[in-house]
Amino acid sequence: LLLTLTGCGPESGDESKMVPATPKATLSKTLDDVAGIVDPKNQSWPRTVEVLNGLVTIDAKPERILTVSLGHDEVTYALVPSERVIATSAAAKMAQHSNVAHLAQSVGVIALDPEQVISYNPDLVVASPYTKADFIDAVRNVGIPVVQAKLHNDPHGRIQDILLLGYVYGEVVRAMEFADEVRGRYGALKKITSVKPMSDRLRVLSLTSYSDKIYTAGNGSTEGSIIESADGINAAALAGLGG
Repeated sequence: LLLTLTGCGPESGDESKMVPATPKATLSKTLDDVAGIVDPKNQSWPRTVEVLNGLVTIDAKPERILTVSLGHDEVTYALVPSERVIATSAAAKMAQHSNVAHLAQSVGVIALDPEQVISYNPDLVVASPYTKADFIDAVRNVGIPVVQAKLHNDPHGRIQDILLLGYVYGEVVRAMEFADEVRGRYGALKKITSVKPMSDRLRVLSLTSYSDKIYTAGNGSTEGSIIESADGINAAALAGLGG
């Protein structure tokens, strides 16, 4: 869903220089309902999150971020200055798959090779739900925190993803702004599409060529959520296909 709703993050500078100060009480209230944030009132460092690979403590604001999935690449570039990202997945550099390809061209590219990832000397690695435990353990064993975070495809879930990563990156104010952008764009989209009667909704089948294979987007997929957000009917989901 973020493929249609995302924007690009700040290019440089300290957060405090870019946006007005936001009261800590407002920040903690916003974070109260974000799954994974252990102590929403803690706006300093270290801070701890509970994610798919358990409790993870980040000692200081990460300045050398490495992401291993396209979904997290796109959220990350919307939240932090691009110079804080040191390497991304190969897909992030491909314009046919990524809306941050222009930002990712200047950074390293990684595969799921722990030694390669460690060689970049990141102070934080963000992994997807599909990242293997062996990879996560190998990186964590050398003292690098790994946050294995969910990637939701519905608007509410994606906003949760944005706010969680904003907290992890020390960019809560920017995450709040970005969440508002997503809500606004989604609301504007629904305002347009909701006037169409159910009988006029189109059945849409999404097919993607990736790694020499053809994939269809079923229930719970990114493309399926885009179809449904635009008030289309996901034909693959209707046929009982998932993922």
